[in-house]
Amino acid sequence: MRLSDRMSVSSQRKPSMKITTQGRLLPLAAALALTAAPASALSIEFDDGTTAFTVADGGGMDDDRTAGRLEYTSASTSPLAGWRTLSAMATSCRNAIDCPNLTLDFEVDSGGAAADLYLRVTETDLTLDGGRTVFDTALSGTAQDRVEAAFYYDPSNTPFGQAVQIDESFAFASGGDFSAYSRDGEDEAAGASPFSLTTVYRIVHEAGGTQTLGDSKMTAASASPVPVPAALPLLAGGLGVSGLALRRRRGRA
Repeated sequence: MRLSDRMSVSSQRKPSMKITTQGRLLPLAAALALTAAPASALSIEFDDGTTAFTVADGGGMDDDRTAGRLEYTSASTSPLAGWRTLSAMATSCRNAIDCPNLTLDFEVDSGGAAADLYLRVTETDLTLDGGRTVFDTALSGTAQDRVEAAFYYDPSNTPFGQAVQIDESFAFASGGDFSAYSRDGEDEAAGASPFSLTTVYRIVHEAGGTQTLGDSKMTAASASPVPVPAALPLLAGGLGVSGLALRRRRGRA
């Protein structure tokens, strides 16, 4: 079953770009066209502390060819030692009014082996009007061992950037039994565009541990200024005129 069938609603490595010329030099205009205007960099990174690999949106390991939607499921043998299967799906959305800017849905299985995994998802080139930015975060899932998570905002627009942590880090320990975990959060920071968002999980399985499942979402929106009541300027003007008339009467007396 594809991971997308059960998707819930809910280090810095820069992707490289290779321009193949096949023995010929590309015209300057064509080369500039290929490297101008950076494309979004929706990516998932799997890292066991020794070996790491990145799955990029539209890349060779992406099982979902839809732009802004990335899915990866490892073959019968995971590329990372200690992990039997790795499955994850990420989505990105430019308009946070319609959907979260960045989501992640994952399932990992160590098959009873002790194993450690960092799971990171990122999206770049997100934009807002500027000023203060409000971030909403949410995560949930089930785990047999330990799960840690953190959300980051990076005004330098770096893939997997962790310049500013959003809200406090999350930590959960099940004590060996399958247990549910969840948390919602909100935070605010000075905004700058374009920017990147990144979610980082650390999943630790002790010997005998098997599966951890989870999903998360992250949304950024411009902070709305405190509205001024429409009648307030009229009231202030009226008080000013009343005060001026009162002083004039006192002066004639």
